[in-house]
Amino acid sequence: MADRFTKPPVLYIAQKKEYLPNVSAQSFYYKTEDQVSSNSKKKKSGNRSNFQKFSLQEKLNYLKDMPSIIPKLTCEVSTGNGTYRGIVEEITQEVIVMRNQETLLKEKLLVSTVKDIRLLSF
Repeated sequence: MADRFTKPPVLYIAQKKEYLPNVSAQSFYYKTEDQVSSNSKKKKSGNRSNFQKFSLQEKLNYLKDMPSIIPKLTCEVSTGNGTYRGIVEEITQEVIVMRNQETLLKEKLLVSTVKDIRLLSF
């Protein structure tokens, strides 16, 4: 009957118990001017994320100030005469030049007649 029970190990290996170090953390910190300016830049870029909430003038400025390395945006421009779909080629104070997607012809639209601009795709 003694064989049925497990026997204690023959060889004991002594191992040290390793405790995690107790670290005291810093309770406060100071913001530098660089961190404050980088946070304000993040907030400004966060405001640009929702194009549909912009006013018409902000939308025009956004499309005008796009970097040249970013692909041209496909937009839908609503005017009093109808809606135009295409790529915005150029924006000035008075005229928006668009290239129509279907006919590939350039169309000039007066800024004063534009009611709304929607982004369709990149």
